[in-house]
Amino acid sequence: MKKDSLLIDWQENWRTEWQRLSFRYNLGLSLVILVGFLLLSTRVLIYAESRSGMFFNDILLSRLPSYDFSGLIFFLIYSSLIIGMSHVSRTPYRLVPAFYVYTIVLVCRMISIYFFPLETPAGIIILRDPFVEYFTGSGKVVTKDLFFSGHTATMCIVYLFAKNKWLKMFFLTSTIAVGILLLFQHAHYTMDVVAAPFFVYFCYVMVIKIYRKSRHFTLNILSNGN
Repeated sequence: MKKDSLLIDWQENWRTEWQRLSFRYNLGLSLVILVGFLLLSTRVLIYAESRSGMFFNDILLSRLPSYDFSGLIFFLIYSSLIIGMSHVSRTPYRLVPAFYVYTIVLVCRMISIYFFPLETPAGIIILRDPFVEYFTGSGKVVTKDLFFSGHTATMCIVYLFAKNKWLKMFFLTSTIAVGILLLFQHAHYTMDVVAAPFFVYFCYVMVIKIYRKSRHFTLNILSNGN
């Protein structure tokens, strides 16, 4: 019964929001912008992989042994993404700021990767991401998208948009676990992992403040279309 109730609530929430022209407009715009920057980011990743970068002396990383946690890392990330998207989509209007936060974080990553080139850490065990490899279209494994950690950033976004306290606890635990596992994999420097939450939180606060004002403005502008 509870499952049926959740499904009914989900359908009703979407039906209500979809009737609003402002929601359809904002959702479509946020998706177009996100996809556009995702496509652009693949070019930045390919370029970053082709050039030389700086070596960084990471004291913590040099003391950690290398282990391959690829399977566990991807399980935590993609299971959290699926659960997180399902959770956020129950209140559809929250998808729009979530997409914008992800886009701004993506832009910050492109800028930092472009202007702060790094060589891969010593002892790295390649972390193959099938989605990144597919979208870059080069078939080449990407290893130099280092500062800051995209995997950690993604987990932080999922955590910030969760409202249920148990889900927040699960996402927070998973985020910390992914960060630690990335270090044991030597797939990132310590600063890559530590910096990610700060970038994400800054983007989150900025987008939420702007979105609250712009959503009210958009509702007023498009009110005649509802």
